Amino acid sequence: MKTKEVTLYKFDELSVEAQAKAIENEQESRSNQLWSIEGLIEQAMQEILKDKIGSPVLKVGYSLGYSQGDGANFTGTIERSDYLVNKLPAGVETLEISRNDRHHSHENTMSFTYFNSEGDEIDVPEEDKEHYRAIARELKKIGYSIIEDETSEGYAKENLENSEELFLESGLSAPSYLQD
Repeated sequence: MKTKEVTLYKFDELSVEAQAKAIENEQESRSNQLWSIEGLIEQAMQEILKDKIGSPVLKVGYSLGYSQGDGANFTGTIERSDYLVNKLPAGVETLEISRNDRHHSHENTMSFTYFNSEGDEIDVPEEDKEHYRAIARELKKIGYSIIEDETSEGYAKENLENSEELFLESGLSAPSYLQD
């Protein structure tokens, strides 16, 4: 039988090079686990919608993988009584926002329909559509901002500094059976 002794280090005990390797690995790990921040992204987007529109009943959709067709949108029905911030135009009682593309999520995948009090459709002026699309672009921007913050070098370093995780001399995380 062979016995080998392995020295384990806390993050702040690693060499500068090993710390850089640990940070790089932490960033990669965070990038591969973006599902863990979906709630944070959704909450931030809902706060923007509440601030910009005032309606808490909208559904947010997004795809933020840095690919063509990515972005954010929102769907739902807004009644005049729900719209607390910028009132619906005169003669409009309801705004329906629907999704017109199931493969992409961005500001151009939203369709808008106004209805009067009798339920008749009213054309939505282009400037109103652009207003809602601008909000969707803002949602995309905040989503990407959260992803960038959560996968940044600074966040990874802070996370490692506050962690009880142990490392090999190279900066690689020690196997779980050695962490106790």
